[in-house]
Amino acid sequence: QPRVLLFFDSKTLSLCISRFLDKNIPTQFCGTGFVHHYYSTMSPQYLQIAHDDFTWLDGPCRILCTTSGESVGVDFPDVRITVNVGVVDENQCGGLHVTLYEPWVLDIKLEEFNDTTTPFHSDPNHPRTILRLGLNKREHVPCSKIAAILAPCIRQYKANYLSNSS
Repeated sequence: QPRVLLFFDSKTLSLCISRFLDKNIPTQFCGTGFVHHYYSTMSPQYLQIAHDDFTWLDGPCRILCTTSGESVGVDFPDVRITVNVGVVDENQCGGLHVTLYEPWVLDIKLEEFNDTTTPFHSDPNHPRTILRLGLNKREHVPCSKIAAILAPCIRQYKANYLSNSS
């Protein structure tokens, strides 16, 4: 059974979706740990169990709902589908990759990030404005994430972003 990895930009959404999936999986998988949720502020014991259940070849977990806390430098065995929900921090996984994002992302124009008066304007990951408390996700999303979503070819975008001409 191949595995599915779902990345969320919200702990709450990760938990809600994992509970929804757990309630709606076929009955033979109920109570088996088929679906787990995972984010960095959970207990180390739970994180280890969830990670092992998902990464061990005979582990019961086939769907992992997580935030970017589980994405850094990890090569998961047999992950066939990776889905980003929202504007998540990274999308480094190989194979089939889908990004689901809010409709407001398409309303943002890359020109809105061209304010050269900000101290961080040359950083490709800079937000549209200086960060302050109380900003919503739309206000603090980085330029690079909007550019990646709007790019007609993500491979070409990443090659350009990394100055890779090979």
